[in-house]
Amino acid sequence: MVLKIYFNSSNEEFNKPLNKEVNGFIMKLLGKDNEYHGNQSYYCVSSIQGGVCNDNGMTSFPNGAMVAVSANEPQIIGKIVESLINKPSELNIGSLTYKMMEMTEYSPFSDYDVIRNISPISLKHNGKFYTCEDDEFIDVLQKHCINKLINSGVEESVAKTITLEPFHFEDAKKVCVKIGEAKNISSNVMLVVKGNKNARKQLYNMGMGRCTGFGFGFVEVRNRNMF
Repeated sequence: MVLKIYFNSSNEEFNKPLNKEVNGFIMKLLGKDNEYHGNQSYYCVSSIQGGVCNDNGMTSFPNGAMVAVSANEPQIIGKIVESLINKPSELNIGSLTYKMMEMTEYSPFSDYDVIRNISPISLKHNGKFYTCEDDEFIDVLQKHCINKLINSGVEESVAKTITLEPFHFEDAKKVCVKIGEAKNISSNVMLVVKGNKNARKQLYNMGMGRCTGFGFGFVEVRNRNMF
């Protein structure tokens, strides 16, 4: 289940990623002391989309903005929708005011998907950040995805059908997302994902990698006819 939240345009210029502000916005929608804050993220919140960067490195949203939230459990999406309906005039991220929402679903192909992340994939194991420049990146990410599925309640034999393969990795990029003093070394990639169709859909809904509730790991399934 995917909820897309759209915002009106704004010429305000931002000099930093808005992950913290987006997280605060989503937590406000979920309510004070909600059960999701600070816990393992079995849902995914995208980074804010639609920004245009100028020559000075400042980002504005002259054509509006979008934040997407995905989850396997309908309760979290339902709570956000309820808040959007009841408090639309109070909802904003800086000068970006709430406009509308749209419900969609991931639609995996029967055999495999080509995906790309619209929010960088952050991957950390045993204290080390892994990026697309590391030879072990795919293997570590695949194990992370399988473990995340198992921990969320997917049967182990089903979760272990998931495999990842690099797709056009010559275009993959290592990126650094600085939030406050924290530097999140992450990656923009395209992948081929194989395995159980429902497990793939559940994985996409939870996001790939770590910090998926904080603007990382949101993916989209690409139209394979494009390649």
